[in-house]
Amino acid sequence: MPPLPVFCLIGFLCTFLLLPAKAQDSLRIMSPDSTAIRTPAQDSLQKAQQDSVVSFLSAAALDSLRKIHNPRRAILYSAVLPGLGQAYNHQYIKIPLMYAGIGTAAGIFIFNFKHYTTFRDAYRLRLNGKYTQDEQINLYSLQDLKYLRDGYRQYVDYSVLGFAAAYLYNIIDAIVFAHLYKFDVSNDLGKVRFGPVLHQEDNYVGMGFTYTFKK
Repeated sequence: MPPLPVFCLIGFLCTFLLLPAKAQDSLRIMSPDSTAIRTPAQDSLQKAQQDSVVSFLSAAALDSLRKIHNPRRAILYSAVLPGLGQAYNHQYIKIPLMYAGIGTAAGIFIFNFKHYTTFRDAYRLRLNGKYTQDEQINLYSLQDLKYLRDGYRQYVDYSVLGFAAAYLYNIIDAIVFAHLYKFDVSNDLGKVRFGPVLHQEDNYVGMGFTYTFKK
């Protein structure tokens, strides 16, 4: 029969060897990440949280990558600088046309205003019995100067209206095509087919055209 110290030594060794395994098992049971004590409700809750996070990140990524075309921004750009709204709509070919229209209206206004001021000053001097330094203008009579002054003053008003119309057209064009930015304007809008057509109400077959719109 072995002595008592030998049994004590054997028991101490067994305790020392089994203690780490038991400690690991207890930690595994008490760990909140372990699946041993997780309930289906906790699993569904964690899955829902993960899905919500993934959907939120996906939506944020799509919003950052997708360029949202805003018609209000097109209006603001065109009002601040003519042609900038057309650039925002990616219609760069219209920019020279917008500047040509506004520039023409501005040139006509400057031309009419210059002649208006010339005949206006000449008419005022002629009322006081004086003449201008331009000999050709001095050939006109007082009534002619008054007629030319009134005529060019009316042309100036028309020029202002023309300039305002060109400027307003620039804004309207930008907002209209901003709304139609994602509208399909290609020629392939549908299909036309000629062939037999079944009339279910009257139960007979005839010939006709069928047009199918493109989605």
